[in-house]
Amino acid sequence: MNQDTSLYELPVNCDFSKVGNNHTMETGCSPVLKDPFFSEFIGLVINTPKIFLWPKNDSIENYQSFPNGGNESPLKFSISGLAKIPDSVLNYDGDISYEIVVTAVNQKTAEVYSAKMIKNGMSGTKPGSTLSNTNDLPHDFIRKHYFNIDLVSNAGLPISEAIYTVYAMIGKYKSNVITVTTKFKDN
Repeated sequence: MNQDTSLYELPVNCDFSKVGNNHTMETGCSPVLKDPFFSEFIGLVINTPKIFLWPKNDSIENYQSFPNGGNESPLKFSISGLAKIPDSVLNYDGDISYEIVVTAVNQKTAEVYSAKMIKNGMSGTKPGSTLSNTNDLPHDFIRKHYFNIDLVSNAGLPISEAIYTVYAMIGKYKSNVITVTTKFKDN
């Protein structure tokens, strides 16, 4: 879907190291609608750094992991996103953040790393399930959802130097596309 980029902003000087994994809260790195109350934006939009600088000779196994899928490691590939779409997408009623698929495609090898956020140790829910009690709202009710995901933890994206094409999808909606480079820091 073609998006009108004049309807949102992507924070550029935010600290992605502070963005938690598998969180549905707005962060300082989340995309921002220019008019938060009356925006005509419908769709998905993501934000992520253009470059991830990782320490050399480090491993994610060297850091404590948390039950939500996060960890204390600097080895992250964090993405913050905003979805503003009708509840009728995928026949869900309520928070669909856990059903958004975030994908990174290695531009050299064409390897694909895709994942959804993990909720309570399980990935997503079954289509047609009710996620909240909103039966009195119209089926095409539009609401905002935030999502934050780390593709190293959730998709097994390798700790190596590469260039990726990154985007998110749910139903017929596809986000903006961002090119991201992963590099090792020079000591």
